[in-house]
Amino acid sequence: MAAAQGASELSPRNKLYLKISESLSEDQVKNLRTMLITDHHIGKEKIETSTPHEIFNMLEDDHKIGEGNLGLLIELLKDLGETQWAKDLQEEEMHQTDKQSQDMEKTQEEAQQKTNEQHKEQMEKERKEREDAELTRMMLDIQQKQDELDRDVLAMLRKARPPN
Repeated sequence: MAAAQGASELSPRNKLYLKISESLSEDQVKNLRTMLITDHHIGKEKIETSTPHEIFNMLEDDHKIGEGNLGLLIELLKDLGETQWAKDLQEEEMHQTDKQSQDMEKTQEEAQQKTNEQHKEQMEKERKEREDAELTRMMLDIQQKQDELDRDVLAMLRKARPPN
């Protein structure tokens, strides 16, 4: 019961590793260890007594396999004669790659949308600044004309005053 409960807590990829691990014969497990040691993927002392599931997790911890990166495991399974598992993993890898591509496209679209919004906000800010500058210029022109009118009125009043 505890093992079933533990398996239900595994990630989908780890569940897949466990299924593959359980499907391998003793000879295939020995060959798996030999291939990994020969190709220097994992040291002999680390995998001598490890289950395939533990080995797959070691490979993942070393970033040799993982989400969207199952090529090594696919090749190992092909070499072990497990072509159906290899095919299933290739499909899983394609699915993961598609999902990653979709996620990346969505992120790029969101970034582009944010950039567009920022550009629009910047354009609006610049438009308001231009309007404010134009209004300020108009107010200064009006003030200048008012000053000229005040001078003209004063000049006329001085002329209109009789000399003392």
